[in-house]
Amino acid sequence: MDAGRGQHRGQHQSSERQAGQHETGQRRPDERPNGGVQALGGLGRLSLTSRAFILAAAVVMVFVMITPSLGVYFRQRSELADLNAQQTRTSQQITDLQDELKRWDDPGYVQTQARSQLGWVMPGETGYRVIGKDGKVLGQGAGLDASGDAASATQASPWWQKLAGSVRTADAPARSTGQR
Repeated sequence: MDAGRGQHRGQHQSSERQAGQHETGQRRPDERPNGGVQALGGLGRLSLTSRAFILAAAVVMVFVMITPSLGVYFRQRSELADLNAQQTRTSQQITDLQDELKRWDDPGYVQTQARSQLGWVMPGETGYRVIGKDGKVLGQGAGLDASGDAASATQASPWWQKLAGSVRTADAPARSTGQR
């Protein structure tokens, strides 16, 4: 019976060793329960540099995946800021045009515009126009163009073109004909 117990005890010890436990009852850290050494793809334990490399590769991969989305995000933020600025400018233009429309309801404003843009005078007043040697009207008074529209005559050229034309005219004085 003792011999049977010995065999039974020997089998029991070998089964404990197969479970990865020492005679003290503790399992070695490098052993699996089946008694084999842990294997991570046959590499054993990964070193710190391998883990750092894998982490860096994962970060780069995430960055590559997120970059197009970030580009779209920043582009759309820029477009949104541009649209907000455009909306502000448009709102200001609407306000200015509404103010101008209200001014046209004032008879005094209409009279002033008729005098300055069309050269009209009130009954009993005398209007003067200075005419140059070439037969054209000189000065600030605006005349009607061929279609009879005073607004298009004053808006035909912007103010900076008129300014540049006056500078050129002043820069090239009239040539004398030799008569004194």
